[in-house]
Amino acid sequence: MPRLIVPLPEHWYSNEPGWSSVKNPSQDIARWESETGLSLPDDYRRFMLAFNGGYVYPSHFRHGVPRNLSPHGGDATFVSQFYNWTIAERYWHGEMWGKAKPPDMFEIGSDPDGLSIFLSLRSADHGQVFCWSGFSLNVAN
Repeated sequence: MPRLIVPLPEHWYSNEPGWSSVKNPSQDIARWESETGLSLPDDYRRFMLAFNGGYVYPSHFRHGVPRNLSPHGGDATFVSQFYNWTIAERYWHGEMWGKAKPPDMFEIGSDPDGLSIFLSLRSADHGQVFCWSGFSLNVAN
């Protein structure tokens, strides 16, 4: 199978740090899984160990959020970025949504308008991707 994500050379864009600055999240992921008793989906774990988040192409996807709840009013959007492990773990602990975060869902990224992208950690639908428009809520911690 051809590799769909290929690292770009160091300093490919003047405002972005090079690949050598990307932290290896393997110990942090192992610690988190041990502490929570949860396991990340294998494909997401492999992605994080290889790239620790980042920007992907193609980035467009359709979502099932009703148009009236979608931040941009459409049924398709694109991934701004997949969060690195440090950010994803902070969001798991409630930094972004507090107690409003869907339970047993792990936020992995977002679109430019604030539509959150989650992976299910529940046994019934483990590894499935969900979109959530948290900005349509009146969120209070």
